[in-house]
Amino acid sequence: MNKYAGKSLYEILGKDIADKALRDMLDSLYEAAISDEDLSPFFQGVDLATLKKHVHAFCAFAFGGARNYNGLDLNRAHKRVREQVSGDGRGPQAAPGRPRPRTPTPRPARGGEPPPTRSPPARPPARSSTSRTPTSTRSRR
Repeated sequence: MNKYAGKSLYEILGKDIADKALRDMLDSLYEAAISDEDLSPFFQGVDLATLKKHVHAFCAFAFGGARNYNGLDLNRAHKRVREQVSGDGRGPQAAPGRPRPRTPTPRPARGGEPPPTRSPPARPPARSSTSRTPTSTRSRR
């Protein structure tokens, strides 16, 4: 039997190790995000220490470290970001006098192949009302 079966990530790692791992991960994540030209506009005017504290609490809950989460739900927590995103969903609106941030281009998949494109699902051909096929070939008497 697996000795980790039924245990959360927090229980497996222990609170101290799990909390440190989360702090390190969030430090790296937000350092990369504020350094990225496409993502940094989302973090202008944001208190990163407070943001990290809230995200840490959420992740701790998600990974089994806390029994309850008292923060905002995702919809309310991201209201400001949604308001910043343009109507076409391509990213933050440019500040007056600044060009709009560039739209990221898809990266090639492993092996150098371009990412697969999704085509809409095929629809069955429409049936005309005059070409109905009888359900039974037996004649009725």
